[in-house]
Order: sequence, then C-alpha cells, then structure tokens
Amino acid sequence: MSDTMTTTAAKNDLASDLNALKKDLANLRSDFAGIAGGIGHRAKDRAVELGDSVQSAVKSSLSEAESRVQERPLTSVLVAFGAGVLVAKLLGK
Repeated sequence: MSDTMTTTAAKNDLASDLNALKKDLANLRSDFAGIAGGIGHRAKDRAVELGDSVQSAVKSSLSEAESRVQERPLTSVLVAFGAGVLVAKLLGK
C-alpha cells in the first residue's frame, strides 16, 4: 500500500512541477515579447530620427546647391554638361 501512496504522491508532485513549469514558460514568453516590443520601439524611434536627420541634410544641400547655381549660372551649366559627357564616356555611349 505504501508503494501505491508513494507512486501517487510522486505523480502529484510531477503534475505540480509540470504546471509550475508551464506557468514559468508562459511568463518567459510574455517577458520576451515585452523585451522584443521595447527593442522594436527603440529601433523605430532611431530610424525616424535618422530619417529626419537625412531629410534635413538633403534640404540643406539642395538649398546650398540652388544658391550656388543662382550665383554662377554659366559655371553650373558647364559643370552639368561636363558631368553628362563623363557619364556618357563611362557608359560607352
């Protein structure tokens, strides 16, 4: 009879341990999801910051280029022509 009780107690302990393990795994899954969400949020914020920075730099460069073209229109046309000739040579046309 004591073997039956020991076996029953062992089964109960095993079932209890299994339930605790299931809860722990569910908690881990939830924690990992929260961590991944936080990392994703930070990456998105950083990408937006970089995008804003690049956009600002491009606008500044375009504004500077526009002012240089207005200051020296003939030089700008000659530079554009030279760049076109160089590209055509490189492409073999």
